[in-house]
Amino acid sequence: MGFLNILSNFKKEFYAISLLTLLALLGKIFGVNLIFDIKLTLSSVFLFIILRLFGLKWALISAVLVNGIEFSFAEQITEPVLAFMEILAVGIVFKIKKKNIILLDTFYWVLASAAVIGYSIYSSHGDVKIEIISPLFIYLMVGIFNTMLADVFYTYVPHERYYMLDGNYRRPPTLIAFMVHLSIAAILGPFMIYLAISSWSFERSIENDGREKSQAVAQNIIEQTKNWNKENIRDLKLKSVLQLGYLSEIAQADTRNTNFRISVAGIESKTVNSSKVKQYINNRYIMGQKIDRVAYDKNNEFYLWMPEKTNLNFGESRWSNTSFVHETDLFGAVIIKVSLPIEFFRSQIFNNYMMQARILLLFTFLVGVFIIVIHRVILRFLSKLLQVSTGLPEKLRSHEGVLWPGSNVFELNELTINFIAMSNDLRNLISEYKSMYDKLEQKTALLLESEQKLHELAYYDVLTGLPNRFNFTDYLKNLLDSLSEQGNTALSCSAAVLLIDLDRFKQVNDTLGHLAGDLLLKSVSERLNGVLERYQRNKRFTARIGGDEFVVILNEINDFEIRQIAESLINEIKKPVDLEGQEVYIGASVGISLFPDDGNNMVDIVKNADLAMYASKESGGNIFKFYSNISKFSIPNKMKLEHGMHKALENKEFMLYYQPKVCAKTGEVSGAEALIRWKHPEDGMIMPDQFISLAEESGLIVPIGEWVLRKACSQLKEWKSKGYPLSRVSVNCSILQFQQVEMPDLINRVLQETGIGPECLELEITESMIMKDSERIISQLLKIRGIGVNVSIDDFGKGYSSLSALKGLPVTCLKIDRSFINNIPDDRHNVAVVEAIIKLAHNIGLGVVAEGVETLDNVNALKTMECDEFQGYYFEKPLPHDKFVQFLMQTHKWVELV
Repeated sequence: MGFLNILSNFKKEFYAISLLTLLALLGKIFGVNLIFDIKLTLSSVFLFIILRLFGLKWALISAVLVNGIEFSFAEQITEPVLAFMEILAVGIVFKIKKKNIILLDTFYWVLASAAVIGYSIYSSHGDVKIEIISPLFIYLMVGIFNTMLADVFYTYVPHERYYMLDGNYRRPPTLIAFMVHLSIAAILGPFMIYLAISSWSFERSIENDGREKSQAVAQNIIEQTKNWNKENIRDLKLKSVLQLGYLSEIAQADTRNTNFRISVAGIESKTVNSSKVKQYINNRYIMGQKIDRVAYDKNNEFYLWMPEKTNLNFGESRWSNTSFVHETDLFGAVIIKVSLPIEFFRSQIFNNYMMQARILLLFTFLVGVFIIVIHRVILRFLSKLLQVSTGLPEKLRSHEGVLWPGSNVFELNELTINFIAMSNDLRNLISEYKSMYDKLEQKTALLLESEQKLHELAYYDVLTGLPNRFNFTDYLKNLLDSLSEQGNTALSCSAAVLLIDLDRFKQVNDTLGHLAGDLLLKSVSERLNGVLERYQRNKRFTARIGGDEFVVILNEINDFEIRQIAESLINEIKKPVDLEGQEVYIGASVGISLFPDDGNNMVDIVKNADLAMYASKESGGNIFKFYSNISKFSIPNKMKLEHGMHKALENKEFMLYYQPKVCAKTGEVSGAEALIRWKHPEDGMIMPDQFISLAEESGLIVPIGEWVLRKACSQLKEWKSKGYPLSRVSVNCSILQFQQVEMPDLINRVLQETGIGPECLELEITESMIMKDSERIISQLLKIRGIGVNVSIDDFGKGYSSLSALKGLPVTCLKIDRSFINNIPDDRHNVAVVEAIIKLAHNIGLGVVAEGVETLDNVNALKTMECDEFQGYYFEKPLPHDKFVQFLMQTHKWVELV
């Protein structure tokens, strides 16, 4: 992959260098002629770009290629050598010193190139004239212009984006560099344009001037020969020595006080003044050089004659011997050739360029002064401001003094004032931040301390300092997971859980108070730690998991050691305890379960230790029992039921049976009472009288009661949607539901979720519930009646409420207890009680339901007493929902038997 990247980068470099070299060659070919073979070419622009981007080696290779091609076709060596030496000299110094490339190129043309140009001119003319300054100045301007263009390209054009040579981006240009580039461009750009235009204008001007002057001289000769007669003209054509001599005298007289050179030659002559000069009628060549400019008139011809090139000749030096030539045909006999050397105009042209050079230097000086002033007044201020403001927040944070720069310029001074104001605001912000940070650190420390305390509260018992139930659960789970992964069964057990419950603790707490009970728990925790301290910490764990319940976890200890520890714990706990001068005796019941013998997960291990502890307590206490040593059938039924109920809801072991209620007037089923049953997976069907009281003691009656309410309502909704003739369902409620739950809110939620109306639900409560917490329960019953739900008092007659108290209760119905229904109409006492209850209930607007109706005599007697509804085995016993549906479909009227 690295080789492919190197190859890809090399291709990019090669393509870029090739393109720039081609552009440099085109710059040579299509250069703009300024004056006297001095051209403005952009060749070095691209060579300098190669130098900046790819280094001196590739720049020299491209320079040799471009200038070698120029030398091959131009047949002169001076200018290609100068161009190559420019890249070589500037590139070497730039590679070593990394100075400004424009400045380096300026030094090159002022120093090195002056010597080469001077030597070239001297080799051509034999001396060096003052005019050398002008071409030197022009070459200097062209060189600076080219290096400036290359530097601008490298500085401002994002070339890395196009070929990504090294992936490193350059730093943005400074403001002073931007001003230098802008100033040079502002001076040299217009100057180079003016130089090119003025050069063309000068050449046209001197050409016209030369044509006019040479034509005037030739015309003067013609005027002096106008008076010649035919004999003189004939003699001239015959090349009479007399006539030719006379014509030569006229020409010499005209050239004596002028810069013209006049020669006279016969038309048929092939040479004039030199054997090297060749003349052709249609295409003239002089000394092997093609005539550059040719202008034709009617009777004469005007052209520019230049000497042939030499390899050591400097391009401009050829123009020292260049002349304008005007040829005039005289009488068809001779040609008068008027030659005006361009040297006559050359000094004037160079003086004009020197004037431009002085003006340019003056502008350059003024711009330089301007840049210096701007640099001192603005840029140096901005540089100081940048230096001072760099890392300002850190300086302010470390209280380091900041020396802000001042300025006489209003805007710059205002900028300093703004920075000072900003730094002061920033200093205040940093101060506030530091203050906030310090406070945050303090709060963080407090938070960490609080977190530590919360951790202790969450995982440690506040009273004894022992780990609590959560800590115990985490520890046991991690221990069992670790042991399961190890698969260690070498010992008789891998871990043991000892569940400890204090005997007679409730008596101490009730008789001596809670403070004494707390002291007793602290003493027990200390005794537990004292017994276990001789064992390694990683092999024991002690926690308080409840009011008077403690647990000890042992690992990598055999059965014999476990027995010893259990006996030691019991013996230590049953020692007398001094509670503020009162000596107290208690005991401990310990249940032990082993991993993995008694269970392979934490839930089973703890449950079985709990069962073993109950077995110890049932045996009189102050002993320990292993779960493996107790019989399944010897486990107390109450404890087993309590354990089973925790899972009954989760495992969906509860179910509802429904017993119908029959209307006494119509004989139709008017409602049903929902009765809970527990289908135990091992013990089969368990009736409510076996577990409801235990559910109330353990608090499980609250979630069980909510399940009954929700299940009965949803079942009624299903029956009604199918069209079964049932208008109401009754649900029994416990006092704990009213004490621990807001029953009106719960009923509202259930009605909304199941979608039945409030009139379809009836709650059955007992008299004892109202007597125990009358104010709270009556308040909730009023809200329930406000919803529209009916309320009936179940087992009425067995409680202790007076009949007159019914008048103020928010109930709608009374259910007469089955004990009063038995043996009527035979038992006149029961008849009297039932008749009184029915009459009283009707007088205060309550309905009456008789439960326990089992015979036809019961039905007839109750109907005679005007009882409203019947419920009992005479009609049907409680049925599961499927059989109850069958009952609804098969049953119509039940009271027509009377």
